Amino acid sequence: MALTTTTSAFFPTASRASSSTTPASASGCALLTLRPTHRRSRTWLCRRRALALERRRFFVLQWALAPTDRRRRGATQRVAVAIAMATPSAMGPPFLALFKDNLRRDPYSAYITLATVEHHRGAVVPRARTVVFEGFVNTDDGDVGIAIKCSSESNKCKSRASDQVEIVHWFERTRTQFRFRGALTFDVDETSATRLKIWRELSMGDRAQFYYPSDTLATSTRDEAFERQGVAFEASQGGMATNFCVGLLTPTEVDVLDLNTCERTLWSRESLDDTWTEVRGFAPPVVSIDAIHRA
Repeated sequence: MALTTTTSAFFPTASRASSSTTPASASGCALLTLRPTHRRSRTWLCRRRALALERRRFFVLQWALAPTDRRRRGATQRVAVAIAMATPSAMGPPFLALFKDNLRRDPYSAYITLATVEHHRGAVVPRARTVVFEGFVNTDDGDVGIAIKCSSESNKCKSRASDQVEIVHWFERTRTQFRFRGALTFDVDETSATRLKIWRELSMGDRAQFYYPSDTLATSTRDEAFERQGVAFEASQGGMATNFCVGLLTPTEVDVLDLNTCERTLWSRESLDDTWTEVRGFAPPVVSIDAIHRA
């Protein structure tokens, strides 16, 4: 009786299939009843397939369904790793130390606004979108650039009317705004160490979005397009997507506004080969410091 009680506790189907008075000597028969019949096997396989499909959909849509603390912490970790690579030297950018200080005080500020100028229906129009700040990257010529991830099929890449862009990074906790202006270049080199490094630091959900068919707008997240995305991503076995590229902005102008004190700082240079000039002062945010500097 003790063996029968243990079996039914862990396997409820056994207790229903066998008699409650099964003797201990017949425990082998009681265990045999746990083997699923042909009908149960089909049901079990269907449930496993449905569960696998749901897990795939959830895995693919992590980047859209979980923009919460876990995703923010992941972005902050990537920022910490990338910004550690860009160590300011005596000839490095003067704004980097101030930026790193604000990032330490507000580590969850991993989202920035990218403003571009693009071709649209025969006209040139401004565009702005929120992107993830992937950190600072040391360039080959010893400079420092701001890195973002993007797809080569996106409008910011193939429809741009100018390489000149502006990035706004707002730190909520420190009430400090950084504006970076300069040329945005796109790294699509298959052998690029920067491209490979940023790809490896992405979460699986971030990687999976690059395998979504760029010419399809799904009617829901259960659409066939998302299933094709999941299949393509699994088939890649973690390999880098061909449309994945890294946007790199090497700034020629940095405008910093501290709303706590109305302190304004402007660093600028005419080209990447020139040295930085610095202008400091105090003015309300409605005043354009670059206009005063150029007057």
